[in-house]
Amino acid sequence: MNVLDAKTGANRILRYAYLIVLPILIGGFSYNAMVPKSEEPIELRTVHPAPPASTKVHGKTYTLQTSQNPYRVNPEGKYDQDYSNANIVEQGMGRLMKPNANPWDKDAQGYLKYVREGGEIFYQNCHFCHGDNLNGRGLHAFAFNPIPANFTDPGTIAQLQETFIFWRVSKGGIGLPNEGFPWASVMPPWEQHLTVDEIWKVILFEYWHTGYYPRTWD
Repeated sequence: MNVLDAKTGANRILRYAYLIVLPILIGGFSYNAMVPKSEEPIELRTVHPAPPASTKVHGKTYTLQTSQNPYRVNPEGKYDQDYSNANIVEQGMGRLMKPNANPWDKDAQGYLKYVREGGEIFYQNCHFCHGDNLNGRGLHAFAFNPIPANFTDPGTIAQLQETFIFWRVSKGGIGLPNEGFPWASVMPPWEQHLTVDEIWKVILFEYWHTGYYPRTWD
């Protein structure tokens, strides 16, 4: 009341600030926030934004450049492309590489057993958007803009490292940095629904099904 009734002094100055200056400032900020912008965005836009150096999933930190899919490691503990593209079959005292083996065979072991388990997880959770054939044409795909990723396109997972996919699947759309927009992903953060092992197995299945092999950091 003293400010509103003031004839002179500091209270009168405050009254002008409250009733004139402050509304002008608020109006200016509001207008600036709402007015359509025609200039180019400051951030560069990219479909595949650069991943962070590391990501934390289920309380464990993974350094993306040194981590690897544990289910793509051969019986000797080495990251082995040949092992990933075949099924190990015991024969006598040695091993045979059985190319193009079927992971849906109930007797499939090792790498292909994990592919099958990853496929089961995929068809329980992911095919509704990414499609039965992993082509981004699932039942719900066209409810989204943009539609889900087409894994059969050589411009998607074929160009990426498995740890990149691990980061994207774990964190979902909310984990994208600013340069990932306007290609905003509606994918949920699957770390809230799947274990680390289940995420790796799904990724293994996606590469097996599409016939691509993930890029490596070297």
